[in-house]
Amino acid sequence: MSLLERAATDRRVTPLSLLGLILVPLAIAGLLVWAFWNPQERMDQVRAAIVNDDQPVTVNGQVTPLGRQLAAGLVGASDDNYTWSITDADDAAEGLADGTYAAVVTIPEDFSAAATSVAGDPSEATRATIDVATSDRAKLADDAISAAITSTAASVFGEELTTAYLGNVYLGFTTLGDSLAQATDGATQLADGTAQLAANVPALGSGARQLASGASDLSAGVSALASGTGELSAQSGQLTTGAQGLASGLTTLASGTAALPGQIDQLRSVSAQVTGGLQSYQGAFDEADALAQRAQAACPADQLPELCALVGDVAAQVQTAAAGNQELTAASGAVTSGLSSLSAGTTQLADGAAQSAAGASQLAAGSAAFAAGAGRLASGTGELASGAAQLADGAAQLSSGVDQLAAGTAPLADGAASLADGLGQAASQVPRYTDSESRRLSEVVARPVGASGGSAPVLFGGSAAPLAAGLALWLGSLATFVVLRPIPSRALSSTRGPLRQAWRGYWPAAAIGLVQGALVATILQFPLSLSVGGWIGLVGACALAAAAFAAVNQALVAVLGGAGRFIAMLVAVVALATGVVSTVPGALTRAMGVLPIQPAQTLIDAVVSSGPGVAAGITGLAAWGALSLGATALAVARARVVSVGRLRRGRVGTA
Repeated sequence: MSLLERAATDRRVTPLSLLGLILVPLAIAGLLVWAFWNPQERMDQVRAAIVNDDQPVTVNGQVTPLGRQLAAGLVGASDDNYTWSITDADDAAEGLADGTYAAVVTIPEDFSAAATSVAGDPSEATRATIDVATSDRAKLADDAISAAITSTAASVFGEELTTAYLGNVYLGFTTLGDSLAQATDGATQLADGTAQLAANVPALGSGARQLASGASDLSAGVSALASGTGELSAQSGQLTTGAQGLASGLTTLASGTAALPGQIDQLRSVSAQVTGGLQSYQGAFDEADALAQRAQAACPADQLPELCALVGDVAAQVQTAAAGNQELTAASGAVTSGLSSLSAGTTQLADGAAQSAAGASQLAAGSAAFAAGAGRLASGTGELASGAAQLADGAAQLSSGVDQLAAGTAPLADGAASLADGLGQAASQVPRYTDSESRRLSEVVARPVGASGGSAPVLFGGSAAPLAAGLALWLGSLATFVVLRPIPSRALSSTRGPLRQAWRGYWPAAAIGLVQGALVATILQFPLSLSVGGWIGLVGACALAAAAFAAVNQALVAVLGGAGRFIAMLVAVVALATGVVSTVPGALTRAMGVLPIQPAQTLIDAVVSSGPGVAAGITGLAAWGALSLGATALAVARARVVSVGRLRRGRVGTA
C-alpha cells in the first residue's frame, strides 16, 4: 500500500480509495447493463396513444372498419409493446405536449376507403397512410422505437390486406380456368358443327339450284296456264250467251212450229258451232288440267305452303271446268243430234222442243256457273303466275346465297377448330388452386422474403458487450490515474533506469485493472449466460484489456499531464459514439480504428461470439501496452532533466 502514491499530493492511497478505483468500471458496466439490456422487456413503461378517425366502408354488403382493426393490431402487436390508449385528438395533443405520450398514431378518416380502393376503379386506387407523431420530450431512441412498432404493425396489417387480395386473384385463376375449359368445349362443338355444315352445304347448293330451275319452269307453265284460263273465261262468256240464246230459241220453237223447219236448221247450225267450240275448248281444258297437275306436283309444299294450296285449288277448279266442258260438249252434241232428228221429222217437234227448251235452260245455268268458275280460275292462275315468278326469284337468290355459304363454311370450320385448340391450350396453362393452396400462395407472395435467426429489437444486447466492457475498463483506468501518480515521486532521484521506474508506476494500476476486468466479466456473465469456458475467456480478455488500458492512460498522463486525461475522455466519447450506431461520420469510424479500445472490443467480441479476432485483439493490446510503457519510460527520462524554473516552483516529480 505504501507504493501507491496519490497524484498531486503526498498523501498515500487508502484502502477505501483503492476500493473506489476497483468499483469504477464495475459501476459503469453494471449501470449500462441495468439501464439498456433488453429494453423491450420494459416497453410497457412507455405510454402511447391511438386516435382513430377512420370511417368504416361497406364492401360487398359487409361493413369494413379497417381503422379499428389496425388499432387492435397496434395494441396487440406483441408482448414487447407500448401501453396504448385509445383517445381523441385533443387529449393526444396534450399528452404529446406534456410528455404523457411518447408517440401518437393517428388513423385518418379515409383509411378504410383508401385501403379497400384496390377493389374498385384502378384509376382511383389510393395508398392508405397513418400519421405518427412523437413527443418533443421523448428520449433519444423513442422515435426510432415508435417508428419500428408502428411500421411493423402497419406492415403486418398491409400484408393481411395483400393476402386477402391475392387470395381472390388466385381463386379468380381457378374460375378463369374453368370458364376457359367450358369455352373450349363450346368451341369444339362449334368446330364439329361447322365441319358438318361444310360437308352438307354442297348438297344443299345442288338442291337449291334444282329448286331454282324447277321454280323457273313452274313460273313459265303457270304463266301459260294463266293465259289459257283468261281465254277460257272470255269464251265461257260466249258459251253462256249462246246457251241463253238456245234456250230462248227453243222456247220460241215450243211456242210455234210454223217456222220450225227453218229455225231447226238454223238452230242445228248454231248447235254444231257450239259443239265445235266446246270441243275446241276441251283441248285447252285438258292442257290447263295437265299444267295445273304439273304445277301441283312441282310445288314445294314444305317451303311455300300457301302457294301450293292455291295451286291445288286452281287445279281442282280446272278439273271442274274441264268436266263441265265435257258435259257441255256432250250436251251440245246431243242437241245437235236432236236437231238432226228433229229436222227429219216434225211430228215429234213439240216434244223435242219442250225437252230441248228444258235442256237449254239447264245448259244456260251450267254455262253461267262455268263462266263464273272460269273467271275465278283466271284470277287464281294470275296470282299463281305472280307467286311462281316470285318463287323463281327467291330460289335463284337462295342458290346464290348457298354458294356464298359454301365458300364461307370451310374457313369458318378451320377458324372454329383453331379457336378450340387455342382455348384448350389457354385452359391448360391457366393454373388452378384449391382454397388451401390459394391461401398458402397468398401468404407467401404477400411476404416473399423473410428473415430467420434474428430476434426482437434489442437496444443493448449481446453485441453491445464489447462496447460496455471496453468503456467500463477504459474509464476505470482513467479514474485510476486520476487518483494515482503515473510516475513515482522518487523516480527522478532514483538511480534505476527509466523503464523500471515506469514499471513501478504501472504495475499497481495494472493489478487494479486485473481486478476490474474480472469484476466486469462477472457482471456481463449474467445477461450473456456464457459457459464456464466462455466466462473464463471473457475474464482473461477483460483483464488483458484493463492491463493495456492502464499502460495507455499512464503514458497519456505521464507525457501530457492533464491534457492526457482530456484525451482519454475523448477516446471514451468516440468509442461510445461509434459503438451505438453505424451512421456516424467516416472520420470518427477511422479514428476509432486506431484507438486502443478497438483491439479490446475486437478481443471481447471474439470471445463472446466464439468468432475470429482473438489473435488480432491480443496483438493489438500487447502492442499498445508495450508502446505505452516505452512512452512512459521516455517521460521519466525527460523528467530527470529539470530546469531552474521548475526547481523554484517545486514541481519536481509531480504530474
